[in-house]
Amino acid sequence: INKIILSCCLLFISVGYISAQDQIVLKDGKKISCEIKEVSDSVIKYVEIEDANQVVFTINRGQIREIKFSYGKVIEEAPEATNDAYYYDDKKRNIKVNFISIAADALVLTYEQAINPYSSWEVSTKLIGIGFNDEIDDQGFALTGGYKIKLKSITNKSGYRPDHLMHGSYLRFGAGVGFTNDDNAFTQRSMNVVHGGIDIGKQWILQNKIALDLYAGYHYTGGSFKRTSNGTTDDSFDTFFNHGDLAGEDNSAFSFGLRIGYLFSKNGEGKSSGKKR
Repeated sequence: INKIILSCCLLFISVGYISAQDQIVLKDGKKISCEIKEVSDSVIKYVEIEDANQVVFTINRGQIREIKFSYGKVIEEAPEATNDAYYYDDKKRNIKVNFISIAADALVLTYEQAINPYSSWEVSTKLIGIGFNDEIDDQGFALTGGYKIKLKSITNKSGYRPDHLMHGSYLRFGAGVGFTNDDNAFTQRSMNVVHGGIDIGKQWILQNKIALDLYAGYHYTGGSFKRTSNGTTDDSFDTFFNHGDLAGEDNSAFSFGLRIGYLFSKNGEGKSSGKKR
């Protein structure tokens, strides 16, 4: 009877000891049974359960998927830079004007909205024929859309906080359509252009109010081109077109622009009320 009682006591002690262990689960699936000594913003210090010397180990929180404490609390790790709290006051919407396109006789207005700290989407409206270049007679309309992906890490090197939600270098995958015509007393010319391509650029955010966006890229183009002169229709004339920030011919076009924008609408607006509902 004494042996049975002693065995039960040892069993209860062992179960209690095991259940009192903390556990660190790494991203590769490895589990570390330990006693956590300290938790900071960047590292965790712990002692392995079976280590009689009680050596304190340090591990970066970037390697950890989950932390399970002995008293039941569980922390699921996520990259610090993706925490919404960093971007609560950042403006997430942006209205931009392309100043280079105005010199090419086109008014290009762009609306951009951030999706997350890594990406955003854009849509641009182009009014061709509104600008300062009197040598270009084309009139028309164009519409483009794009998806932007940041190229570099969103973590600020100073460690203070990540860069602004909409700041950084990027790749933009875009496509669009454009319709232009040039009518005079002797010749009528029309162009319907479709295009798709990639732009590379960088956007700077100043004081969470002003955006400076510089970019360049290449697009593949196609469409229909028609010219009527003295009652004769010609489909083989020069196919050069100009949409303000995109110009080219023979299935190739290059884009270039410098856009200045105004930011509005805080990233955190509406999120709190949505969680409460």
